[in-house]
Amino acid sequence: MVEEVHVRDCVFNSTENDAKIKTWEGGSGYVRGIHFENITIFYAYNPIIINQGYCNDQKRRCKCLTRSVIADGVVGSEVSNATYRKVRGTSGNEPLIALRCTGGRGCVNTMMGHINVDSSEPRKRSYADCKDVIDASFSSVGPPVFLPHFVELTIIANEVDQK
Repeated sequence: MVEEVHVRDCVFNSTENDAKIKTWEGGSGYVRGIHFENITIFYAYNPIIINQGYCNDQKRRCKCLTRSVIADGVVGSEVSNATYRKVRGTSGNEPLIALRCTGGRGCVNTMMGHINVDSSEPRKRSYADCKDVIDASFSSVGPPVFLPHFVELTIIANEVDQK
């Protein structure tokens, strides 16, 4: 169980994982109230990520085929009230935002505001990848967050500042 963690006023430079929340596939417990604020990122591999079904096949026998594919029906730890505010920078990897939650519980009450993460490669189009995000709020987020049509959620705002 992890609760009320605040990461503020940080600079990440050439890192693999920056503003990341990770729970083990089939885990128990919860992750609540994790807050990332005023973060600057230079050439990150995974700038913003929630992985609710992490799997490392070398240590555990996992039901998912790869780390990026969450097996349906495998419930992980609860992830709720995650906040990302004022995160800016660059990444050499896609997707720039990855919210990969499990179908059993999903990630509940995820809030993002004033996010501006771009590809470090000129003219490369950036994107976000989201799965099973429930009751989310997105305001001034770039790249834009598009959620699959089959996920039930409440979107308050999904705006991208065009500057």
